[in-house]
Amino acid sequence: MAIRGDYLQSPISILHIVQCVLCMLAFICCASTEWNARGNKAAYTYFNFVTMSAFWVTLIFFCVFLLGVSDAMPQIKWRFLDLIAQGVCLFFIIIAAPLEAARVDSIAGHKAAAVFGFFAMAAYFVGAFSAFMNWRNAGDMAPPAASGIVEHGNNKSAPQYNAGSFGTY
Repeated sequence: MAIRGDYLQSPISILHIVQCVLCMLAFICCASTEWNARGNKAAYTYFNFVTMSAFWVTLIFFCVFLLGVSDAMPQIKWRFLDLIAQGVCLFFIIIAAPLEAARVDSIAGHKAAAVFGFFAMAAYFVGAFSAFMNWRNAGDMAPPAASGIVEHGNNKSAPQYNAGSFGTY
């Protein structure tokens, strides 16, 4: 596996980097300040969990595309998985960012965390939309071809798999 320079220059990779940076900044701002006694510690920990989870999921997909793992394993629908990951991250950040903004008192770190959370929400919205468009335009929606299926007689409802089509070890 080699680093794909064409991916590094693509808008999708730049978006992945922006999403990672925004999630990391939101996490740092929230984690660097103490939660106050009037605030809700559950919202504080939820925001930290969501931003770090989104950071790691996005970083994993960035590395998968950067190192060409998606090209080495074409049987996995990487574009569809990226679409699902972007959508899930967007869903949880849509919940976490307003929670963080609602519990902001006068603590500057939580205000900054809420702002970065909303920026991350916008970035994940753009990411989910672009992942959907990439998935739709790539033609990954078709069911996989039945290349390893062997039909026997008139019993077409129960396909049998040909062991030779999976390769040798």
